[in-house]
Amino acid sequence: MFTDIIYNAFKKVPHIFNYFSLTSDFLVYGAVAFFYIFWIFISFKQKKFNKIFFIELTLGLFIAFTLTGWLKVTFPEIRPISYYFAGSEQLFDSFPSRHTAIASTLAFLVLSSYFELGAGFVMVSLLVGILRWVSLMHWPIDVIVGWFMGMLIAIFVNEITKFLIKLKYKK
Repeated sequence: MFTDIIYNAFKKVPHIFNYFSLTSDFLVYGAVAFFYIFWIFISFKQKKFNKIFFIELTLGLFIAFTLTGWLKVTFPEIRPISYYFAGSEQLFDSFPSRHTAIASTLAFLVLSSYFELGAGFVMVSLLVGILRWVSLMHWPIDVIVGWFMGMLIAIFVNEITKFLIKLKYKK
């Protein structure tokens, strides 16, 4: 229903959906690149490279990327843009939103170590989800599931890291 409202509001200027999609691409991949660069800069400034956080972050982003890809293949769902613009290429990889999952994984992993920066990334991940929906790339449920999936992946990676650290120091 809400997606119908968005479609009807912008159907006379369909290229605007591409702008929304490109903006969400820039936010997600820009945020990932920004954080890696920021984190490396801080590491050099403090002369201390936190290998554990680097591995944790990379593992979380890898899991988010891989798991969403697997779910897209396993549960094919038509994208809203293909649904509303039937003459265009039919895309069946809507569920879940990979962009939102990656953005929220990054946000919650950063939030656990750098609260202020992480809070900013949480806002960015919410904005990415909204843009993915407004660009008609995903249905609202795809975005919601992607966001919660990213949060759960971040929690999972944090817990695995804590478990492995405890295991290492028990020996």
